Amino acid sequence: MLPPQKCADPLRPNSIKLAYTGPCTQCGGQCPKLYLPVCSTKEETFGNPCHAYCKDAKIASLGACKPQPEPSAPVNEAGCVCIALYKPVCATDPATKLPKTYGNSCQANCAKATFLYDGECGNKGGEIYDVMVLILQVTKAAAKGLTM
Repeated sequence: MLPPQKCADPLRPNSIKLAYTGPCTQCGGQCPKLYLPVCSTKEETFGNPCHAYCKDAKIASLGACKPQPEPSAPVNEAGCVCIALYKPVCATDPATKLPKTYGNSCQANCAKATFLYDGECGNKGGEIYDVMVLILQVTKAAAKGLTM
């Protein structure tokens, strides 16, 4: 067994008294059961200044830390905001000109994809069906003098 050691009282760091026998830890469970929250410089809330001291945290302010707001909806590169709802649609990817499943119609619209049908691509008869729908759209567009 180790000889008794003296540890500083975390509430009175300049006073030294025998807190307990054994190896010293920074606090040794000596914090009062008092709720007086403080916010650290790392945005962590501690129950009281003693608990912050025990974790080597620097106190930034009295009171609990303010919660950080969570984003309400994901924003894509184009600046579109779509709700996080999975209701898949099959649409033509503008880059590849091939059918692609998008999470919902908003995501397809933001990608400037051409809507083919509701549901995941391939679920209405497989990839051949998707290609046939795409060929039909290209044919209709060509008849109107448009390019896809």
